[in-house]
Amino acid sequence: MLLVGLVRNLIAPSCNDESTVEDLDFWQAKCEAPAANLLQEFSTTMQNLDPKPAILAEIMNTYKSKGTNKQMQFCVAAIDWMVQHSTWALKGKSQLRVWRNDVVKQWFDTENTESANSFLERAEHFLHEGAADTNWGAKILGRVIETNSYVVFFRMGPLASLLFRGYCELQESQDAHQPMQENSSEPATSEKKCCALPIPISLIVSSSNWNISFGESNGHNSADILDIVSRLRRIACLPPKLLQENEYSMSDVDSVKCGTLYNLEKTDKKDPDGGNTSAASSDAHS
Repeated sequence: MLLVGLVRNLIAPSCNDESTVEDLDFWQAKCEAPAANLLQEFSTTMQNLDPKPAILAEIMNTYKSKGTNKQMQFCVAAIDWMVQHSTWALKGKSQLRVWRNDVVKQWFDTENTESANSFLERAEHFLHEGAADTNWGAKILGRVIETNSYVVFFRMGPLASLLFRGYCELQESQDAHQPMQENSSEPATSEKKCCALPIPISLIVSSSNWNISFGESNGHNSADILDIVSRLRRIACLPPKLLQENEYSMSDVDSVKCGTLYNLEKTDKKDPDGGNTSAASSDAHS
């Protein structure tokens, strides 16, 4: 998911050359193929890009003094760069220390003989556990304004949000391909389902202005989405202490009861923090 996020958010927007766009389209198709080796596909696709996007040069320069020319080394470097140096990098010193000491270890040392798979197993465990943890991952707001449409509100750090969005987009893509599988002679690989969250959700909207629908037809137009985004941003701008006092872990979703945290009715009043707090680093989702 980190590699998917890197390509979607940083590499693809900087590529205008027709052949480069074709390479990225090929990468996107591979992301949707369950049997694809995404590490190999990422490495091959990035090597074929010409001209090379500046962000790839930045990653290479960051790790040029580290290296053993291992197989898939650039993939490991890209993942490590996303966690430590990108816009979505972990902000907490303790989380970064765990990443460096328990995940990366001495993988980039010349004498280290570990394979990429060893690093990936540790990274996957760290990211899976962390994304669901309240330290830097997803939290649930236990008290929100009852709207008759929102099921649950999530708050999450930038890295968890990147992983969450990537997972949801992959699920949406697989759901979109499901009817084609059912109409073909090939057996379907899985049953059509909504995003595998603790509760069924048909629409996800982010305060960072992206949305995904898992329903056949959600009945929402662009104006509806913009209004939801505006309200989510107002929640995201609430004082951090108020939000933290009402946060629950993902495992507590069944015990969360709807209650008023903040009145979202439109008023002429300023946001509680005076409009100075940015929602960019902590997405709220419905």
